[in-house]
Amino acid sequence: MEPPVPLRGVWDVEHVALDKKDTIHHTYQPDDPELMAASLIIGTPDVRFSIGHLECSQTNWQARVTTWRDLFAKAFVRSNSASQSKFPTPDDFGIAVGPEKATAYSLCPDSRSRFPKNSWAALKEADVLLLRYDEQLLFVLRRRSENAEPKPSFDCGKAVQAAEKAICKDFELAAMDRALDLARRQLLEALPEKKDSLGKTQTQWLKERDACGNDPKCIGQSIRRRIETLVWERRNG
Repeated sequence: MEPPVPLRGVWDVEHVALDKKDTIHHTYQPDDPELMAASLIIGTPDVRFSIGHLECSQTNWQARVTTWRDLFAKAFVRSNSASQSKFPTPDDFGIAVGPEKATAYSLCPDSRSRFPKNSWAALKEADVLLLRYDEQLLFVLRRRSENAEPKPSFDCGKAVQAAEKAICKDFELAAMDRALDLARRQLLEALPEKKDSLGKTQTQWLKERDACGNDPKCIGQSIRRRIETLVWERRNG
């Protein structure tokens, strides 16, 4: 069985959502830069999410129809220390849905977990997909159009360095560059006193990235390390 036509394609992460009423349970934060560059491919028959465990050849596409509220209540785990109801709702994740039913499909199903405690995808809108990744994380993804072009955080029309030009030609690198810019902005918002030191370390890092030339693997590793560094600084002050 092939995947439903509306699910097929490449989907880029637009938001990372978590239960706002259960922050004690969080390993990540909403729109965490370490996750924002991810993408999901649903093909025939391959399914692949660019981070973590989701990668398989899938032939079983059984539709599960339920209410959005029931889907979220059963899919996500709220810690015992949470002061709210033990059943999260779409609104707790910042997800606005109407009264219509949700149609969800398990992704890479196996015998270790059953719906809806496994990973699943459900269309919220024609071009917006919700991905339940695990008991904490909900990804909001947008369909990549056929004529889309990579869009990093900078103007590709002004790209000079070989590394910049390589980023402008690669969807994954462009997404990573946007995630890096997000990490930088989140750090400055949390710790504005680091503005001067961040400027200096960013200049040093750009030299490291540019030394990669047009090598996508080297550029990707460099950006990933920089994101991890900035996220660590924000979390640890």
